[in-house]
Amino acid sequence: MNAMITLTDVKKDVVATMRQVVEVMTKYAGGALPEPARSSVRNFILLLPERWTSAMQRQQIEYSSSSNPLSPQFASHGLPGGSRDSNPTPTAVAASQAAHKVLTLATESLDMLKSVTGVFKESLDRAEA
Repeated sequence: MNAMITLTDVKKDVVATMRQVVEVMTKYAGGALPEPARSSVRNFILLLPERWTSAMQRQQIEYSSSSNPLSPQFASHGLPGGSRDSNPTPTAVAASQAAHKVLTLATESLDMLKSVTGVFKESLDRAEA
């Protein structure tokens, strides 16, 4: 149960951080970037939920095809039920799935930020040239 509380806290941190980042990008990208770059940044931000959903669906397919509902990544990392039992507890399965969701959100958010950073860098490089 501690793992679920920790995961909830991590999820709140990831979501709060992304909201702050999007707020700052929206505030400054609107006036600082030329139109094609501004549209790209907007699209990267707006596509984040869709990308996260797609990534979660891919993981769900992987879970379905796996004989063990706990991912091997998490089986050895100290989550509840993380022993290599053939019958993990429902709490362990829920913790593993929640961890995957949070990790996927963080990964997709990071990918979005990399893309936005690339747009800003290209715009700066063009402005300096």
